Amino acid sequence: MDDYQSYRRTTGQSGYPIHLHMPNGTIFDVRFTQENFKSLQTDPQSILGLWILNALGIEHPQRLSYDVPATNIVTMELLERIGYDSIKLWHEDPQQPDELWVDFAEFGSFERFKTMKYKRQKNSK
Repeated sequence: MDDYQSYRRTTGQSGYPIHLHMPNGTIFDVRFTQENFKSLQTDPQSILGLWILNALGIEHPQRLSYDVPATNIVTMELLERIGYDSIKLWHEDPQQPDELWVDFAEFGSFERFKTMKYKRQKNSK
């Protein structure tokens, strides 16, 4: 279902539940929420963030105090050096839309995605 508001009215649910398969084989119950299903919410909310930071080698991501600037931050330079720029989601089997896999996308993938999306929008007008 493409329309979030219609989905909410029809099902009474605030999100579309799926199983998210992590690269290490762990599976989490998550939900797509918000307008156009643009938000992926995990329980606890920190699952994806901690996985990303851990995979990027960021140790101790929390600040000791909010009045002290963070020192372990993710920058484009770090991402380029590691070779990632985004994460990707995909279905192993299109017949199982509730089963979704996640992993990092190679550096440059996000720019290619934006270019492809822009071309599709331009061609549809």
